[in-house]
Amino acid sequence: MSRPGVVAAVALGALLRAYPVQQPLVHPELQQALARHALLALARHDWRPAQLHHGSGFLYALRTFYTAWYACGRLSGAYHDRVDVLAAFAGDPFPFVVGARLLVLLYATVALALTAVIGTRLGGPPAGAAARSSSR
Repeated sequence: MSRPGVVAAVALGALLRAYPVQQPLVHPELQQALARHALLALARHDWRPAQLHHGSGFLYALRTFYTAWYACGRLSGAYHDRVDVLAAFAGDPFPFVVGARLLVLLYATVALALTAVIGTRLGGPPAGAAARSSSR
């Protein structure tokens, strides 16, 4: 498989992972909990997560994402304080959960691309495509 074939395989994997981003929540309590902990850390001006679910790496990434979200909202006038972001989450958590899902999609796409690159370097272009399909 050529380099464009590997790129197409990675793009297809990314699209398949992107499809359910806007779907209703299957387990809202867990998905909202991760967002809530990151937003609580933002509102407290603290980087320590209130509770760890699967380590702190994703919560730090989510906290960084929500900090950028807050900065954009502050610049646009939507938020006047960090607590306003938390209040917006309490009113409707779904946009924040979708934002977190998009962050996961970004990480998944990067992981697909890195897996394809490593597979291609170790076993040639066909191995890169196979590595991509096995990382599902």
